[in-house]
This record gives sequence, structure tokens and C-alpha cells, in this order.
Amino acid sequence: MKRQFAKTLQINEEVDDVFVVAGFTLHDPPGKKRRLEIVLQDHTGQCTAVRWDVSAAEHAGVRHMTYVHVRGRVGEFNGVRQIHLTDWMIAAGKPEDETLFHWARCEPLAQLSARLDDYIRQVTHSGLRSLLNRTFTGPFREKFALSPAAKRAHHAFPHGLLQHTLEVTDLAASIIDGAARWRTSDLSRDLVIAGALLHDIGKVHELEQTGDGYQYTRQGHLIGHTMLGYRRVAAMMAKEPDIPEEMSDALQHIILSHHGRMDYGAPVTPSFPEALIVHMADDLSAKLYIMWEAQQNSATDFVKSFFFDNKQIYTGSRGHTPPGVSETVPDWEAPSQPIAPAHPVTIPTPAKEAAEPARLPVFHFRSGLNSEHRFETRRIQMYGDIAAGPPRETGEEPTEYYDLDAEGLNSSDSYFLLTIDGESMSGDGLYPGDLILLRRQESAQSGDMVAAWFEDNRATVKRFYRSPGGEVTLLPSNPDFAPIPVPDPSALRIHGKVLGIARSGDTLAF
Repeated sequence: MKRQFAKTLQINEEVDDVFVVAGFTLHDPPGKKRRLEIVLQDHTGQCTAVRWDVSAAEHAGVRHMTYVHVRGRVGEFNGVRQIHLTDWMIAAGKPEDETLFHWARCEPLAQLSARLDDYIRQVTHSGLRSLLNRTFTGPFREKFALSPAAKRAHHAFPHGLLQHTLEVTDLAASIIDGAARWRTSDLSRDLVIAGALLHDIGKVHELEQTGDGYQYTRQGHLIGHTMLGYRRVAAMMAKEPDIPEEMSDALQHIILSHHGRMDYGAPVTPSFPEALIVHMADDLSAKLYIMWEAQQNSATDFVKSFFFDNKQIYTGSRGHTPPGVSETVPDWEAPSQPIAPAHPVTIPTPAKEAAEPARLPVFHFRSGLNSEHRFETRRIQMYGDIAAGPPRETGEEPTEYYDLDAEGLNSSDSYFLLTIDGESMSGDGLYPGDLILLRRQESAQSGDMVAAWFEDNRATVKRFYRSPGGEVTLLPSNPDFAPIPVPDPSALRIHGKVLGIARSGDTLAF
């Protein structure tokens, strides 16, 4: 049974437990002792172990280790905890519960990939969308998905480049959507999304994984990822006749200026709002990750960080739980009186449920109790089906009621259910027969998936997008379906925002 965890190790604590080897780096400076730094990991985070005077056999052996038994003492170096190994690590067998060793620092690759495709679909300019589709395909996409975002600074793990890229795009899209409310000039959301997705693609050629962890390639040393990315995008845009010259120059400028400062490696600095937005989003994603890691691994309340001009950053609030890691198991409290189901009904399995997992949150139907837990439920009205395709007439009267697990539902909000009819939102994991949960609201922000009604009572489920100029478009997530422009936004009524998919948790009670 695992007893010690990376996040909670204390200075001077004796370590005697199993961890995962997440990476390692050999340091062999002339005239000094060789040392091997090994990154150890469990589900709470990472810590570094140090082996001085490492032998050639130990260095070669660590390349083939996964689960290892570690013995040593926790020390401190520059305010960061380190395990000083007293014995060389011993390979350990596969544990019964591998989830104790999987750090939830990165979203699943399938989910990251789906989010990338979703952003590409949101680009309305045909030339830019074609450029993105041609870039993120084939072997390059596979290598991009497996690459780290940096050697050590931030997101330095497989899929890290993809996660960082999507974080930058999330931040940049949020900035430009918010700026639409107070802007002094028109901004191009398409240009911002394209620039955010492409800003770091040169890192695919800058770093490679070797026996000693991630190392710079020859091109990475001599040219750097900024120029490598610029060259790749410039070459591909030369084959896109639908991208105007001014837009091409602007996109190349975003890539060249995304570091923001020449002393940080930017050949030019941001010269227009869209370039500034991408730079700020890139800087924020990287620095937030660096601060989060410092909070996980610091041994003191303040540590110096090279990435913050060697200033002290406060880590006294360390102990934040990594994304996806639960500190405690929910304590289910049984209601005072058992809930007796009326006439039980079994929900049919939604179409394609067994295929790729839904990329939306899942809410479960419950009978109020099962063999282990009693659930607090909430009765939700069902309003029949809605088109996920061309809009068509949809009823506005409830047809039946379902009991939904109340966890995650706000008692002050109103909700309703619809059944998907069509495949235009399959890119979001919605298929014909799926039940979706919506929160009643009459407004939407760009990117929200909504149930939208037209004046003639035709309705559809789509992604809502409002351009900086105020034009509204309803976007599908399946590329086989065309976007729906809304010439008169006043003729469109938003009835609700899609929160997730309703799945069968056990038997229903009406």
C-alpha cells in the first residue's frame, strides 16, 4: 500500500515508497561530480530525486524503469524539495491501483484533440480554416500531440504542447469575446484563434525525446521554435490563394511576436491588438503553470524563480490540488426517508454511447437509491427532441419528467431536457438519441452551445458565435454541415445553454 506522496513530502523525511519515473536528466560538468536528476511522480504531483556520482550502469538502467522503489531523505535546494537517494532505485512491479501514480496534469489526448478540431471549426474564414486543417493533419499532427511545450519550464510532458496551445487559445478567445463589449476598433476572432493555434508549432522541430529526457535538436539550437514555426506557416500560406496578403502578414507577425520582447527571443514585438492578445495569453498560460508547479514542490513560503526575473514568488498557498485530483471522497448522506420509485423505467442506451466518450459533462438519471448510495435527485422536464441539423419545428410543451442526480445542479437555476435528432454536433460527442441537459437562459456568449429558436418556431442546437461587428452565426461541430448565418439576430431566441449529456445511472423513477 502506498503511504508517501510527492505533494506531501517534508524536509528531512525519510522516503521509502514506490513512484513512477517521469523523466531524468544527466549533468556531467567538467571537473565536477556527475549527477542524475530523476523526476518522480504519483497522482499528487512530481518531485525530483538526485543521485550523485551516478555510474554508467545506473544511467543506462533508468531508461528502462517505470515503477521504482525509492529510498532516500528529503532535502532542499534553492527552496525546492529534492530527494537525496541513499540507495539506487529498484524496479518495482506494476501496482494494483495504477491511478495512484497518474498525475492528472494533462487532459486525455482524445479530449485535447477534439478541442483542437472544435477551434478549427470555429474559424469562419475559409482560407485560414483550410490552413489549419492542412497543418494539423497526418504525421505532423501526431508528433504535435506527443510533444512537450518546453524542455523543463512549463508543460514539459507528452501532450504538453497541445494542452498549452489550447490553454492559450482558450485565454485568447475569452479576451477577444470580452473585448467585443468595449472595443474601440474591430478585432478578428479568426486571426486570434489561428495565431493561438499556430504560435508554437515550431516546437515540434525544436525538441526531441532522447534517453536523457527532452533535448534541443540541431534546428532548435541554431534557429529556435519561433523562426521554425514562422517558416512552416509561411510556406503553407503560399499554397493558400484564399488568404489575402495583409492577413498573411498579420498571421506571420503574430507567430514572430508571440514572446512579446526581443530579449525573450521575439524578432519583433506585437504591433496590433490581435498579436498582443496572443502574446499575453501565451505568457499567462506559461506563468500560471510555473507558479502552480512551484506551489506543489516548494519547501518554503517564498522561492526565487528565473521565469519571474529571479524574484521571490509566494508559495505559502501551496497544497492546491492538481486538476482532476480529489482530496477527499464525498461523504454520501442518506435521506431520512427512503425514496420509493413509482413505476420504474429503464432508459434506452443512447445511440453510439459505447463509442468515443462524450466530451461534455455527463449527468445521471437516478431512482434516488441503489445498493450503495442514496442520491438527492431533481425532477427535470423533457420537451421532446430538437434538430441537430437544419432548424425545424420543435414543441414548447413538456412531454414527460425525469429524475436527475442533483449533484452539480444549482438550486436557483431552471433546467430542461431535449433529445438530439441529427448529427451536426457529433464533433462534440452528440449523436441522435442522446439526451442533453440545458440551463434556461436567454443570452449566450461566443462558443456556448445553445438551443436556439427562430420566429417561425423552428429550432436547432448549435454553437453560438457573435462577430466583433455583431453578426450572429450558428456553428455545427460536424464539418459535413454548413454554418447558419443569422441576418437578423433579433429574430433568434436563446432558450438555454447545453451543460452536458444525460446518461442512465440506474433505473428511473417518475
